[in-house]
Amino acid sequence: MDYKDVDYSKIFLQTDHKGYKFTYAMEKFRIKTPKLTIPFGIELYNKREIINFQVNKDTNDGYNFINFLTTFGKLYEQFSVPLYDEQKENYPKIIFPKDYAKSVSHLTFNRLYKNNLIRTHTNKKIKIYTNKNGKLESVKKEGIKGKDCICELEISNIWIYGKGYGITILVNEIEIL
Repeated sequence: MDYKDVDYSKIFLQTDHKGYKFTYAMEKFRIKTPKLTIPFGIELYNKREIINFQVNKDTNDGYNFINFLTTFGKLYEQFSVPLYDEQKENYPKIIFPKDYAKSVSHLTFNRLYKNNLIRTHTNKKIKIYTNKNGKLESVKKEGIKGKDCICELEISNIWIYGKGYGITILVNEIEIL
């Protein structure tokens, strides 16, 4: 699903054995991105593969994607920062688990988009490919640094650790342009 087609009323944050998991219309919450750049390739962080994506904020699609990520993040950040009533009125209406606000109210939210980068984790079964004349060709993980791409991202869950919390985004597919 294109990120522009997200209907906030279909997003659910459900309690599971590890914390909170996102679903969209009772399925995994997956979105297609606009064109992104992979400035550093795949890196290791706490023994897990991560990819930072750079968004071209000078294009309409890039600007709109940043706005989507910012709005989405603020929905879940709002319980850890004081907000004015008029700010809350402008947020899309969504339903939260009853214990969510209490479990994050004393924590610091780690934003989805900062310093012009989106940090993601790789899915264990990540697909990386290029489309040459209608034929999909596999690309090695080592060959993605500095490349432009379009991705399928999965907005997976809320992580809570120490004094912070945030939203985990998994990369399922990368199409190198």
